[in-house]
Amino acid sequence: MRRWRPLRLVAPALLVLVASLQIVLATLADLSPWLGGGFGMFATIDSRSERHLVLYVDSPGLTRQIRVPEDFEDWATRVRVLPTRSRLRAFAKALLARERARIPGVTRVRLELWRNRRAPGTLAPIESLAREVHAEAHDLGG
Repeated sequence: MRRWRPLRLVAPALLVLVASLQIVLATLADLSPWLGGGFGMFATIDSRSERHLVLYVDSPGLTRQIRVPEDFEDWATRVRVLPTRSRLRAFAKALLARERARIPGVTRVRLELWRNRRAPGTLAPIESLAREVHAEAHDLGG
């Protein structure tokens, strides 16, 4: 008679747990389906390359679009693949502090996360605004 060994269930249980967590994060926190240990990459094109950040810096009487600074690139990638509100706000506040150090008149940073999708039937590219946050001077205590 064979004995039942609970250790045989550990690996399958871990796989189910990781897959379930990835589904929850992809659904609720907008995690890119290409990350987190799930199989979403086989069902979607929503990878980090299909998401991009657009950054705006406001000064009195002037709004300008800027690129992601080179020293913020890794952080920007993490923000794109898991764009939680707190992660977006922290990124915007850090960018605002950086820009205020460079240009004292900067009052606000606006960060937009855009996602590329495909139109049903035609597969024509469609850009949609996924998230937007602002960081203002008073958020930094200034």
